[in-house]
Amino acid sequence: MFTKVKTLSATVAVAAVAMTAPMAGAQTFPDKSIELIAAYAPGGGSDISARVFAGCLDKVLPEKVLVRNITGGAGAVAEDTVVKERPTGYKLLWQHQSLHALSARGVTEHAPSDYDVVAQAAFGPWGVFANANVPFDDLAGMKAYIAENPGELKVGAALGGLSHFASLIVMEADDMDIAQTQIIGLAGSKNRVVAILQGNLDLATMDLATAKPYIEAGQLKPIAILADERVEQMPDATTAKEQGVDVSYGVNIITWAPKGTPEEALNVLREAWEKAATDEECAAALEEKGFQAMYKDAAEVEAYNEAEMKVYKDLIKKYSVQ
Repeated sequence: MFTKVKTLSATVAVAAVAMTAPMAGAQTFPDKSIELIAAYAPGGGSDISARVFAGCLDKVLPEKVLVRNITGGAGAVAEDTVVKERPTGYKLLWQHQSLHALSARGVTEHAPSDYDVVAQAAFGPWGVFANANVPFDDLAGMKAYIAENPGELKVGAALGGLSHFASLIVMEADDMDIAQTQIIGLAGSKNRVVAILQGNLDLATMDLATAKPYIEAGQLKPIAILADERVEQMPDATTAKEQGVDVSYGVNIITWAPKGTPEEALNVLREAWEKAATDEECAAALEEKGFQAMYKDAAEVEAYNEAEMKVYKDLIKKYSVQ
């Protein structure tokens, strides 16, 4: 009888350890740190969200996920680096639909289909943010300013990048005269903020995470939040839809692996991404920085890829985006 009790106790103890150990099991992956490549400069929305989520993964993976910034080409340099990497699961790409936009423009040799999808982990709502001193406070005022001052409004964007497409989408939705604005090329949301503060730009469409500190400091002001509802980070800022303009926009942040990554590694990564993205503490950490935890599995992302490619191909054709 004593032997049986001892065996049961040992079994319970082993089970308890298994439940608390991160990603416990027989798999050998990962046995070293994983590199998560952020495609833009430190301090911007992609970098911020990557570092927050890497911290969330500490709870569910036995090895660290380390964020590395590889900049250039509106994200193309990082994309190219990862797509050519040996498919081991140890180097991943943290990238939104800029991957789709660049591919649709034909400026990169790779497409979403050239990667294995890990999962979507987060969504970042965007907004239109302007220098605090511009003489308008909403989209109606912006539209009137363009009409009364043709050619004067300076809109910052990474030409051919998401900020460019987002600006076109917003102005088109409110029937603004896009031809009477100056769309000035400048990559990196943090760089566009600096240019706005220096007076070299009037406004830009960008992620909330980048804009928020400057809103709080009174240096920028929100013209419209491009979300279906008001966001907790800026509760006093009205959405475009509240202003009567039916438009929303934001980034779907997806993790990509080189094509041919072993199934064992993909399974471990996908399980870890799901656990982190659906964790309440992780969601709160992302929310604090202007993002929303949003998990979509590989199959959902694959369906999204096809639809998103069509969106950008249509915009490119309509506005002759180079």
